[in-house]
Amino acid sequence: LRNLSSTFQKTIENNMAITLNFNIEEDIFYKQGIEKGIEKGTKQGVEKGINEGEAKKAKSVVINCIQKGFDNQTISELTGLSIPEIEKIRKELKK
Repeated sequence: LRNLSSTFQKTIENNMAITLNFNIEEDIFYKQGIEKGIEKGTKQGVEKGINEGEAKKAKSVVINCIQKGFDNQTISELTGLSIPEIEKIRKELKK
């Protein structure tokens, strides 16, 4: 039995290179799964994620503008946000 374990270990080591050199990203089923995932993401959440990211960036710009002393009209022109939205952010900053 002791000889069997060393034989088994050598077999595994000799074949390990075969399994480790396999690039899963080149597998057709892997590629199909990625494509399906992208399709689902596009349909369900990508636009929402983009919109949320843009809103966070706009809020960040508004905060920077407020800190630099810009008036609401100028901030609105720079960010595309409405004056009530800017005033809401101003109130949040005062808290």
